[in-house]
Amino acid sequence: MEGIEKENTRDKCKGKFARLCVELDLTESLVSQYSISGFRYKAEYEGSYNICFSCAIVGHEKANCPKNKNSIQSTRSTTVTAIEGGKKPTEKDSAGRRIVRDNE
Repeated sequence: MEGIEKENTRDKCKGKFARLCVELDLTESLVSQYSISGFRYKAEYEGSYNICFSCAIVGHEKANCPKNKNSIQSTRSTTVTAIEGGKKPTEKDSAGRRIVRDNE
């Protein structure tokens, strides 16, 4: 993030943060903080899903991290029950909990 132009935010006195939109290579590790002109700032990511907190790469969670030898592979199995007129379809997940789905 070298050379970020901050003229739009440096003269503002209201607020405690500046929102930036940056393009990231999601195959690389995400940073938790960065430095500009000797000041450290915490990085926050909006709209990010499936962030691995083990290797910091987007696309999987820590439990399924390919770099973790003890990762648990997701084995979610579902059973769909028969639908009678007017009733919503239901499923049971691998733990036996009943899930009610809306028809879309």
